[in-house]
Amino acid sequence: MMRPPCLVLALIAPAVFAFSVRAQTPPTLAGESAAVSPADYLASLQRAADAGNVKAELNLGAAYAGGGPGVNPDPVEAFRWYRKAADSGDAMGQFMVGNCYEKGFGISPDLAEAARWFQKSAEQNNPLAQMTLGMAYSRGQGVQTNRAEAEKWLTKAAESGHPFPQYVLGLFYWGRPGAKDGDLAATWFHKAADQGQCDAEFLMGECYRLGRGVNKDLAEAYKWESLASRSRPDTKISQTLELDLSPAQKAEGLRRADAFQPHRSKVNIPGMPERLPPANSVQ
Repeated sequence: MMRPPCLVLALIAPAVFAFSVRAQTPPTLAGESAAVSPADYLASLQRAADAGNVKAELNLGAAYAGGGPGVNPDPVEAFRWYRKAADSGDAMGQFMVGNCYEKGFGISPDLAEAARWFQKSAEQNNPLAQMTLGMAYSRGQGVQTNRAEAEKWLTKAAESGHPFPQYVLGLFYWGRPGAKDGDLAATWFHKAADQGQCDAEFLMGECYRLGRGVNKDLAEAYKWESLASRSRPDTKISQTLELDLSPAQKAEGLRRADAFQPHRSKVNIPGMPERLPPANSVQ
């Protein structure tokens, strides 16, 4: 079943925050094997952060944000250390401060202040911040709704080559009615789906089912929706597609799905989600 674009956008922000914290949490504090104890590592991290080491400030913020062996979650302390990194001009620190303001994590929520920090980070070419800022402009969250600014920042994030912001940009166009928008949605969904991004795979299937941005092809639609359903159990092939398919089209779609090999980019953006969380995970 296809989620409405507004619900999808609501799912993205919490996912980005959770992935960003996880990406920064040092292995020792995450409970993985290390040569020193979590307590000793935390103490050394604290010393480095106190000395102004920006990476240590970020890691200490993540440790207090997520908790782990030797440290209890403390949103106020997490925000304090993220802010120190941000004030030093660090793009990820600026992004995390924006996240904290957006969620009210360790600080009173302030969407305008969140957008201001996302802007600072985005201007330093942080794809996470670019994607988040683009969604803020699309939704009018902390800023005036501005479709041109939304498109600009979402495009910059998608041009990083990572499949998730490519999917998000496709979704931006998917929610608009014009024929050109349909073409652009299909273009970006295809870029993400070709890398195996399961959310884009499903919507690529819908593009082929509806003939939106591509020539209508039910076998190709079944290929992409089958791939999406294989990747995550909560994604189901469109019932309308199932009813419209002939046995030959279904067999051809399955053959194409079996032959598919994703062309994954080597782009690694710490903190960038790979896929949407389940809808029931939104808090």
